[in-house]
Amino acid sequence: MLQGGCLCGAVRFAGRGKPTGVTVCHCSICARWSGSPAITVEFEQGITFEGDVTWFRSSEWGERGFCPACGSTLFFRLTEGDYINVGAGFCDKAPAVPIITLEIHVDAQPGYYAFAGGAPRLTGEEFLARLESGKA
Repeated sequence: MLQGGCLCGAVRFAGRGKPTGVTVCHCSICARWSGSPAITVEFEQGITFEGDVTWFRSSEWGERGFCPACGSTLFFRLTEGDYINVGAGFCDKAPAVPIITLEIHVDAQPGYYAFAGGAPRLTGEEFLARLESGKA
């Protein structure tokens, strides 16, 4: 079981099941949330967490969870369904997923960085269509 937590330790989490992928999101909301592209990890059966998490509704379909004590930007979850992910850097050990498995909102990616590898790359429109079809 992969575990982790925020900077101050007030919020802890455990990934249920194996990590299923590492996603990089280039959207403007993630950039403002984290100061860079969001690099997140998902788990087969979701995430459990302990401690107080403050949730901010950042779009019609998503919320972001952070530690109210230290401000660590921990989680993203869909407002409908049970999808949730966590910033990969908050894990105590690196997730056992050797490469990035998906990049989203690539049409919003600035030109000053690029990730290596051949992960599928979806535009914002393609990703939102995937969400609407229930295949997040």
